Amino acid sequence: MEIQRPTYRLCTVVRSTDGESEEVRTYAPIGKESIPAEVGDYRSKEPDATASEHWSIEQPGDYILFYYREYIPDGWQATETILDAPEWEERPWMIRDKEAGTS
Repeated sequence: MEIQRPTYRLCTVVRSTDGESEEVRTYAPIGKESIPAEVGDYRSKEPDATASEHWSIEQPGDYILFYYREYIPDGWQATETILDAPEWEERPWMIRDKEAGTS
């Protein structure tokens, strides 16, 4: 009798390219990228992020994918995963900077 079924969820991707520092992207349980809230010194949470510099796992480089195992008891509804969620989203503050010409 199976009491729980495991689900594996992607939570972090680390990208490493020659001569560059590692870049980290985290994801929420629903599959969307986790974006820091604009609270306090929010820009310091992503010090190297700019509107023109985002990366994709389709680009060359070495990647480490981190998953966690989530057990869902029988009868419980699983968290809905957005399968077509964008890999990266421009931050609201980046959009404002671009519109103001300060990026």
